[in-house]
Amino acid sequence: MDMGKTNIKVKGHTGKWYEINRTQRGGRTLFLMEHQFYGDNAPCVIIDKDNTLIMEEVWNGFDDYDEAVESGHQLIY
Repeated sequence: MDMGKTNIKVKGHTGKWYEINRTQRGGRTLFLMEHQFYGDNAPCVIIDKDNTLIMEEVWNGFDDYDEAVESGHQLIY
């Protein structure tokens, strides 16, 4: 997957997305994606380099991911 560009399709979600941030967590590169049409009026999603959906309903960036991991919540993947 070519990240850093717009027009990315996220499996299981409508519309197209673009990368707004990336990070390394647990040996994986994760991408924070924002919806091209709705922007910050809609929750983001987090995917990995293979376009695997890791987390949805993300409002606070990777802080939401870290909180979910620390509290033992099941992530999507």
